[in-house]
Amino acid sequence: MKFWWALALVLAPWGLYAQDLPVPSVTLVNTLANRPVFTYSVQGVVQTRSLAPGNRLSLPAGLFSGLGEKKLPFQDGSIYYLARLGATPRVYRLPSDQVLILNESGTAVDLSLGQPGTVSARLASGALALGSVEAPQGLQVAWSSGTDPVQSTSVAGGRVYRLILDSPQGTGITVSLVPWE
Repeated sequence: MKFWWALALVLAPWGLYAQDLPVPSVTLVNTLANRPVFTYSVQGVVQTRSLAPGNRLSLPAGLFSGLGEKKLPFQDGSIYYLARLGATPRVYRLPSDQVLILNESGTAVDLSLGQPGTVSARLASGALALGSVEAPQGLQVAWSSGTDPVQSTSVAGGRVYRLILDSPQGTGITVSLVPWE
């Protein structure tokens, strides 16, 4: 065992031991209430994985199998999300002109997308909203938990945002919309 550690230390400066490892470039987000099991294949290596609700993971480009899909290719630089937008859960790709907003605040939030009053709804805790970005300046988003004043911002497409509980000045609790970096 000591021999392999010594070999790794010798080869480490030249990067010879990791030159063929793929770089994670795909993001997978789980918006489901359960932990689905799926297989993921990269360069012939097949892994069985699961993803906890409300979490994400970074993967190298590869093939996804699960939730009724067989060897679905995941492309570099893309965001995919697991969601139930109908009768059965599926995997979806987030296009560059859409926004995914996850309510992780623990409370229902009044949410408005687009110009004021264009699309408004009360978003339950744990739910998601999809918005389409048509203007170059982004999508206008306004939100309020009912106890705090209405806040608004403009968001860019092709990204995931979260509504979370926050305390910006250390006093009181507000709901903030933050990008999921």
